[in-house]
Amino acid sequence: MAAPERTEAGGADGVIKFTVAKRVVVPGLPGDEWERVEEIRSLLWRAGLVGHDPELDVGYGNISARRPDGGFVISGTQTGHKDRLGPGDYVIVDAWDFSSGSVDCRGACLPSSEALSHAALYRRPEVGGVIHVHARRLWEAMARAGDLCTGENIPYGSRMLYNRLGDLALERGNLPILVVALGHQDGVFAAGTDLRQAYDAIMERARRI
Repeated sequence: MAAPERTEAGGADGVIKFTVAKRVVVPGLPGDEWERVEEIRSLLWRAGLVGHDPELDVGYGNISARRPDGGFVISGTQTGHKDRLGPGDYVIVDAWDFSSGSVDCRGACLPSSEALSHAALYRRPEVGGVIHVHARRLWEAMARAGDLCTGENIPYGSRMLYNRLGDLALERGNLPILVVALGHQDGVFAAGTDLRQAYDAIMERARRI
């Protein structure tokens, strides 16, 4: 196991915009940490809700699940081009700090660029799984319908976004919840008691377009 290191990264949509304050590099996560997440992620990939944009050469969409021992496991950054992910493509996020925009993590790669957005939704204790997809038709339909949303003035990778997502998760009634990120084009979040509930909520909303 490698010694922790400090890594800085930044960029536009789809690129990490937080600081990795503490990182422990491991060859790959054990199966019980990622296989149940991969079951849902593979369904999202086949539906085109996570994937890779060849024009921009960036991956999109990500998925995570709360860990019984604390923190959450999340798909790694820029893994959208893969139809199947393995143990080296998932990362455990052990801790995070919204004020400094930093995370502590363990894995063979870096966590998804949306790691802090997922962490914000986990402010609600009942949330057990979070999905973030990019889907233009779904995003536009939800915006037109006045669905639950973050404001147009709240950009991707900002503390304002994390605060708003966390507040919406806490304020909303029953799970699951769907949130369209108006300041993050095509971005839609789902949070459920588990990943299956979050997935079913996205697919049901998509069917109603």
